[in-house]
Amino acid sequence: MGKKSEIEPKIKPLVEILNDVPYIKTKDSCEGHFESGDKRKHKAFVRFDVHAAYESELSVLLKKILSDMQPAMWQVKGQLLKRYQVIEKTLETDYKLEIIPFGYDSVGPSDNKDNRENTDLGIRVAIDSVKKYLETIRKDES
Repeated sequence: MGKKSEIEPKIKPLVEILNDVPYIKTKDSCEGHFESGDKRKHKAFVRFDVHAAYESELSVLLKKILSDMQPAMWQVKGQLLKRYQVIEKTLETDYKLEIIPFGYDSVGPSDNKDNRENTDLGIRVAIDSVKKYLETIRKDES
């Protein structure tokens, strides 16, 4: 891969705790950028790899994250994308957890301050969800 860059501060705690999950290896991330009118940059995300043998465990974690975001659905939503691509004749997959402020898909102007706050809320919810998940798996291991 190319040069390793610094992780943006607002997404860094989520990246770090996802890296604590034994079967997740993060690849890149973005905290979301609201300075421009380009709504495509309003999503925060973390992209990561998971070995296929751990997909069922990943689904438990992601269900927890997305369920925990449900009460805040008028402020933020989460979604998971699974990407397939061919690299040097080998089919590769990775995942992308997106945190999207409410109104992202709407037409017209949006309040960048609200979008930043809502995205930050989604990041905090995801961090708390992963913490709870890690506590559960550590308890099960002991």
